[in-house]
Amino acid sequence: MLSLDMIVLGCADDRRAAEFWKSALGYVERDPDDPDAWVVLLPPDGLGPGLAMDVSDRPAPEFPHLHLDLHVRDAAEQRSEVDRLVSLGAEAVPWKHYPADADFVVLADTEGNRFCVVDGSSGAAVPGGPDHGAETPDRPAVSRARPETAGPVAAIVPEEAEDGTASVARPSAEPAPGRPASPGPVAPIAPAIAAGPGRAPGPEPRDDGGRSAAGTATAPATPPRPPASGPPDAPPGPVTAPPPPAHPPTAAGVGGGSGIGGPLSFRPDESAFAGAEHLDPAFVAGFDRKQGRPDPAAEIAALREHGIGPRATVVDLGSGTGQFALAAAHAFGSVVAVDVSPAMQDHLARAAAAEGLTNLRQVRAGFLGYEHEGAPADAVHTRHALHQLPDVWKAVALRRIADLLRPGGLLILTDLVYDCSPDEAEPLFRQWVAGAAAVDPSDGYTAEDYAEHLRTEFSTFRWLLEPMLERSGFEVLRSDYRGRVFARYLCRRADRPPRADG
Repeated sequence: MLSLDMIVLGCADDRRAAEFWKSALGYVERDPDDPDAWVVLLPPDGLGPGLAMDVSDRPAPEFPHLHLDLHVRDAAEQRSEVDRLVSLGAEAVPWKHYPADADFVVLADTEGNRFCVVDGSSGAAVPGGPDHGAETPDRPAVSRARPETAGPVAAIVPEEAEDGTASVARPSAEPAPGRPASPGPVAPIAPAIAAGPGRAPGPEPRDDGGRSAAGTATAPATPPRPPASGPPDAPPGPVTAPPPPAHPPTAAGVGGGSGIGGPLSFRPDESAFAGAEHLDPAFVAGFDRKQGRPDPAAEIAALREHGIGPRATVVDLGSGTGQFALAAAHAFGSVVAVDVSPAMQDHLARAAAAEGLTNLRQVRAGFLGYEHEGAPADAVHTRHALHQLPDVWKAVALRRIADLLRPGGLLILTDLVYDCSPDEAEPLFRQWVAGAAAVDPSDGYTAEDYAEHLRTEFSTFRWLLEPMLERSGFEVLRSDYRGRVFARYLCRRADRPPRADG
């Protein structure tokens, strides 16, 4: 009688794959001291099939015939395990065929081999259990939500595969999937509608003060309309735009500088975009715990490796509680920590004083309001802050960052960026939300936190962000993506001026 003894996984790096699966499943290596043996992993109790690593460089077909299912007992364990596997090096896969009630989450291992983490409570029996494979009236033997067609697959994905399941050290010269060709000349902006004598053109005020129920500033739901000149149901007549001024306006609040905020202000209120919670001292007190206290050592090392020396000036935009700024102040000559939140700044000031730092200066401002003083900065860092601006203002902010840097200065940008085409977006979002690990929002980011981000914040596509960087005057040295959602860019201010044409 035949029995299943071994599952063989193709991989480009057998040692890396073995370390991942040992940590994922608790397996042990059969011949750890034999350099010539295949890397074979076995269950520690000897029950169940083993995993063997077969070195291969063949690209994977889109729908290979085999994949792995890993079962857990309930949804809470599924969230916890998905988070753990991602921390070990797995990648989230935006599976296109997720049903609305999916009980599985699709991941890829370090080699791109895809597998599912299945919630056994939804109907799929837990392997090894007494009723594994059995069917009862209230529970079929297979996952209810799993489509009958070929599911996620265990297969090699090349390092620069188009579906983005692996990190890419440098951006490809080819457009990302769904990325449009470079746009041509920009059409002229239509003149704004006059809002009335003595008033600047712009949208009508909103009854809710311009904020959504979630507390994030939003654009008006509909474009402004001129005052009605006939019956309420009459169509609006032709609109005549006001003549342009004879020269650029110079009133307070228009143009650059810190005067923004006057009656003619057109820049967004960055403190409102940041969200009310970031202004709340109680929220800020638990912010580091919710963020998971990310270690800034990799960013510090990247700056040093690219020539940022101990006497350098570094600007941290959106510094928050100072997770990066405090470490940077120990590594570099001068650090400017910029944030719109008084509560965040108070928290950072106390931490800097406790560490005896005298080379850290704080400025209360945002991307659009910060005015750099003194010699150009050597480097700028920003983490999970740029997404608070809509794309138009992201581009403006990036150009302002380039302007405050010396030629050859560096930018480290870490943020939520969607590495997918528009038709892949909703499957990716659904998978990302389903993979949230935290249940208590004080312990980390929950599924509702992720959904709130998608509804109210302004993370953008990779194929939009990278042209923004280029046209703002940056050269991308490295881009790393995790799960096609979390991105880190290392950029250098280019010597050549940014492109001004279409």
